[in-house]
Amino acid sequence: MKTMKNILFVLPLLLVFNNPVQASLPEIEIIGGDSVYVNADVMPEPVGGMESVAAKIVYPELAKRAGIEGKVFVSFVVNEKGKVESPSILKSENDIFNATALETVTSIAFKPGKVKGKPVKVKVVFPIAYKLADKDKYPPNDEQPFPVGGMGSLMSKIVYPEEAKKNNVQGKVVLKAVIAEDGSIEKSEVIKSLGSGCDEAALKALKETKFTPAKKNGKPVRAEIAIPVMFKLQ
Repeated sequence: MKTMKNILFVLPLLLVFNNPVQASLPEIEIIGGDSVYVNADVMPEPVGGMESVAAKIVYPELAKRAGIEGKVFVSFVVNEKGKVESPSILKSENDIFNATALETVTSIAFKPGKVKGKPVKVKVVFPIAYKLADKDKYPPNDEQPFPVGGMGSLMSKIVYPEEAKKNNVQGKVVLKAVIAEDGSIEKSEVIKSLGSGCDEAALKALKETKFTPAKKNGKPVRAEIAIPVMFKLQ
């Protein structure tokens, strides 16, 4: 994975720097046995500003290959020394981004928040949006693995689960697969679940599908790919 400098990230009002309007008594929560301010006279601020944050954001390669985008809200505490403590995922549109979002916030150095001029622990909610630029939506190899007969061949093997039909479940399952040099599937797993039997149906169809292998400099190579499988009722 490489740093994506052109990733769009969003920092709305949940993260407030130096808000001039403060309550007379800042709100406090107990987190991990410590008293933590929810607001402060001076809120924590990334050292180097938002550009330093953007430089640390890494787009997961599998999400990039599958064209997956989304937003993650990370909750954490900035301590008196500007270090990040107790990071956790508050809300996520796609679990594939969770690990890199946590890595991003823990790598950021902050100017600590202050109450009455004294550094204090402050709780922060930090939203990170992952969005691909057009130039980043193309596969990195010369040729990526591809189902023999096209995606239609894979989709024709899908049997829509009765449970999904009954509950009107529609959406996308994203699979990860390792395709060997001969086009065979070495292993596969679900990285974005839909449930109601759709995950199992997608895996079964994938295992029944033959692939042309990836190529680099004209030679077949082993490759890991992400495959989005759509479930839509007629």
